[in-house]
Amino acid sequence: MRSDEPTLPTDAPDSAPQRPSKELADTIPASSPPEHAKTGDSLPPSEARYRFGAELGRGGMGRVVEAFDTQLGRTVALKEVLPSGSTNVVKRFQREVQITARLEHASIVPLYDAGRTSDGRPFYVMRKVGGRPLDQLIARARGLDERLALLPNVAAAIDAIAHAHRRGVIHRDIKPQNILVGDLGETVVIDWGLAKVVGEADDDAIDPIVPSAADSLQTVIGSVFGTPGFMAPEQARGEELDPRGDVFALGATLYHLLAGKPPVRGKSATEIIASTVKHEIVPITTATPGVPAELATIIAKALAPEARDRYDSAGALAEDVRAFLTGRLVAAHRYTRFQRLARFARRHRAALAVAAAASVAVAVLAWVSVARILTERDAARTARAEAELERTTAEHNAAEAKLRADQLLVAHARTLLDKSPTEAIATLKQLESSSPPVLDEARALAKAAVARGVAWGLPTLPGPTLTLALTRDGKRLVQTNRDGDLQIVDLELRRAVVTKKVGPNVRALWVDGDRQLLLVRDKQPAALFEPASGALAPIGDVELDEVVASAAGDAVAYVDAHKNVGVLDIRARTMQPLWTSGNAQSDLAFAPDGSYLAFGEKLDLERARFVAIDRTGKLLVERSGRVLAMGMSPAGKLAVSFYDEIVEVEPTRSPAFAKVDVPVDDAHAVHFFSYVADRLAMFTFRSVLYWNGKRLWRSELGDGVYLGTEASPGVLVVTTNENKLHLLGDNTHLVLPLTSRPDGPPRVATARGNSRFVATAGDALLVWDAATVLPRFVDGLSANFIDDRHVLIASVGDDWTIIDVDTGEKQALPIEPFGMPMGVDVGDDGRVLAVIEHGDPQGQPARTAVIISADRKHQDHVKVGTGPVILVPPAGIAFAGDAGRIFAKVGTAAPRELLQLDGEIRALAPVRGTQRFAALSKAGELAMLGIDGSDVKRARVDIVRDSFIVCDAHGDVLIAAGNRLLRWSSDVHELAHFVAEPAGSIVNMTSTEAGVFVALANKELYFVPSSGDMTPRRVPMTSNIVVGDHGRLLAGLSVTQQIELVDVPSLAKWTLPRLFAGMPDVNLSPDGRRLAQSVGGRLAVFQLPQPGSDYGTWLDELTNASLRSGTGAADGTLAWPWQQQP
Repeated sequence: MRSDEPTLPTDAPDSAPQRPSKELADTIPASSPPEHAKTGDSLPPSEARYRFGAELGRGGMGRVVEAFDTQLGRTVALKEVLPSGSTNVVKRFQREVQITARLEHASIVPLYDAGRTSDGRPFYVMRKVGGRPLDQLIARARGLDERLALLPNVAAAIDAIAHAHRRGVIHRDIKPQNILVGDLGETVVIDWGLAKVVGEADDDAIDPIVPSAADSLQTVIGSVFGTPGFMAPEQARGEELDPRGDVFALGATLYHLLAGKPPVRGKSATEIIASTVKHEIVPITTATPGVPAELATIIAKALAPEARDRYDSAGALAEDVRAFLTGRLVAAHRYTRFQRLARFARRHRAALAVAAAASVAVAVLAWVSVARILTERDAARTARAEAELERTTAEHNAAEAKLRADQLLVAHARTLLDKSPTEAIATLKQLESSSPPVLDEARALAKAAVARGVAWGLPTLPGPTLTLALTRDGKRLVQTNRDGDLQIVDLELRRAVVTKKVGPNVRALWVDGDRQLLLVRDKQPAALFEPASGALAPIGDVELDEVVASAAGDAVAYVDAHKNVGVLDIRARTMQPLWTSGNAQSDLAFAPDGSYLAFGEKLDLERARFVAIDRTGKLLVERSGRVLAMGMSPAGKLAVSFYDEIVEVEPTRSPAFAKVDVPVDDAHAVHFFSYVADRLAMFTFRSVLYWNGKRLWRSELGDGVYLGTEASPGVLVVTTNENKLHLLGDNTHLVLPLTSRPDGPPRVATARGNSRFVATAGDALLVWDAATVLPRFVDGLSANFIDDRHVLIASVGDDWTIIDVDTGEKQALPIEPFGMPMGVDVGDDGRVLAVIEHGDPQGQPARTAVIISADRKHQDHVKVGTGPVILVPPAGIAFAGDAGRIFAKVGTAAPRELLQLDGEIRALAPVRGTQRFAALSKAGELAMLGIDGSDVKRARVDIVRDSFIVCDAHGDVLIAAGNRLLRWSSDVHELAHFVAEPAGSIVNMTSTEAGVFVALANKELYFVPSSGDMTPRRVPMTSNIVVGDHGRLLAGLSVTQQIELVDVPSLAKWTLPRLFAGMPDVNLSPDGRRLAQSVGGRLAVFQLPQPGSDYGTWLDELTNASLRSGTGAADGTLAWPWQQQP
């Protein structure tokens, strides 16, 4: 960024409220329209048109402030010269105004107005730009794929510069920082302070602004213009510039996009300028392997050291970039003859077919001469061969183009993952199931999207929603609007099953076990509506203002239009007035069991009170003070706000009132209550406060918090004014973006105890399931899965526990002897092996192996030494004794010695699917034998001190020997050689059906497949891993505390959302469907997404969202089925 220029705003949406801010105090006079304004003219000081707001940026020449245009009623950005600005600065500012005014392009900020302030300083007014600079987005991108997804934004910036070039204007300071990407994907080129008209001389009177003493990377004005690292060599030399200087800067921007860094770098501006003059640029293909060849050619041409070798203008550069994006020939790229023939054949397929047919016809008709026949026959064969070659070439290049398009599509979907998971899935639907090169990555990305919350959309009623309510089982939804429409949606069938006109401003309430709806009607008595029959029956003779149903829906408490309180008996269809003072406020609460009602009562202008009565109208408790909000717990405890104080009320207990320990300032801000399990949730406009009767804590959510209700147990769904929902659970916080902005605050429907919830968003109802995105918490610390849904929690000096992670049900497992568990292993046969270290009767240290049967009903105990112990199916264990001896125990038989090796036993390893195992001694002797001691095979191997073994799916033995991976089958041979020790030393190996996973000391991980090419393949993970789904899924925790998963054998990586900071001991169930992590003394259990066998069908089952098709501006944006053009 130049030292003399402020940066335009980058964080304010274009849709900012069009009203003056409270901070807009200073004013400047209005000006005449910019088309004919003369910036040197004085303006009428009496017309205070612009009210100043916050400063958005400041430089050496001027500043940019937010301002409110009182004449047109809109928020704008206003740039003005600083009071200290010299005459030369003013001249340069005036030139910027004149140049900007002549450029009219969608990607150039429009000039609204220009003039002078009352003290004579020039200013101009422009649209306030929302978005983020391209350099920030590049820095955030995770890899080349995500950076490539920003290429269309750079293409738009190139188009803007091309427009300027056509108008005779050059920018002279193009860089990623001066390219803004808006909130809606639009692109804007900013900061035209160095721009000039080609051919016009720079004003010699303008004082140069030179680098600071620190020689920082700032724009230099005077003899050198631009930003070091992005300026052309001739620009660095201080020579006259033409459009090709901008072309170089655009090429440098493309380079920065793909490489993540500028093409020229250095420690100082002087060093960078010197490198620029020498053209010391590393080729993009070297800096970033994997860059498409055509794009690399475009960048190389744009960055040519000599201006004559570059594109003549940004327009020519734009043409090649667009050609690349659309799969056409790139003018700058050199294609092989084979590639050009392929493209020619693809574009002229019809003409080639006619030519081939004509050759065949001539050969058939020219029968008079044998020689001629032979000649024509050969010509026909040649033509057919050439046509076949061209066809093959065309197909090959078409496949390459399709692959590139598919890769860009997947990269774009990845950028949407956290911003809009539903739109990410809609984007992935554009891939065909016949795209195997990217299908594995797309499937992994879709699983990551599911874990972040993918919605199903249903049509909503038009206009503001008054009622949105789920039945208790979460299967049906009722919605009413202000215009008098009612619809009932079957969420299992995913369609509306009842639509009815019920009158304006009607609210609906599920009653009678969710079999009927109570309709609270405007200016008429309530009515009961039975959806099954369509019958509508009035109930009572008075209009109702407020209603609350009991948990069973058999009774409804009400406040009527006369401010009296009573209860409706739904089945008897009768109204029973209970409190007829005529002073009740609309705040009303009803105990879930129907035992009491509570409400606020206004006694006069000065006095108010809280009242609780029973079902007979008897006063239970009262308290002076105005009731501002109330919230009822499932157990019948009531939270009440009296503004200065918040209390919990239990009217039938003594004392009835218990104070909630909330600071007064927070108490003043609370406007809504909800209960989550046994915790009180209090809502302010910035946060949610929690109270469990003893302790207060909070979740900060930012401005605009409305309210929240409990969905599945312990999960709170919170609405805000930021077009998103917040899911708050035990130690968890997940943000769900809405696909479009609702008409007013979003309405949310939840059913307590049910994980399904629904929200309004534009003209759609969005349906989610919290169980797919938030983990279930169960009590327990570090645990091991012992089958697909049960974990074993080992304790010291106490019973162990087996927990069903789906239900939370616990089963005590007495374990003797008491001691320290040294490790737990689960065999392929379902048995559990635990080695416990304890003291013997003489007080000496001892170790016992405890074998728990697959049905968890029986235990076997074997005294073992300090060596390795393993399970050998179906009923055996093997363990090491002293002096190289190996023992085994099968069933109830006593342990017996099987074999003695040369040296102490270092490792034992079972052979999958057999009753055999392998052993390795410290002296390097290998053995393979049966659990009964039969069929012994021996070998020798050179090992290091920390060598160990595993057996692969074929029964071969893999040996970790420092940084070498060896295999013993018929002989011992080297399978792989990793980087030098100690970084490349093998520290762990895990054997599965799919292959063996090898972890190195430097945290690198490799996969050795069990079939096909067994060359080790690098796994894109750096964390300690656990394995599930028989080796087809890996999981671990990254250094940023994010759970990473990798599908095997594709090695496609995906992640779960980062919901909390958990412990590193992540565990997978054997079937790969559940993942457990220790968090705050509890276990968080995730249900992992399970793709269907057919990719396309699975995505269609996840969501009915797709991308709009057509040629309009909305093409490619998210749409629901009813929004698609026919």
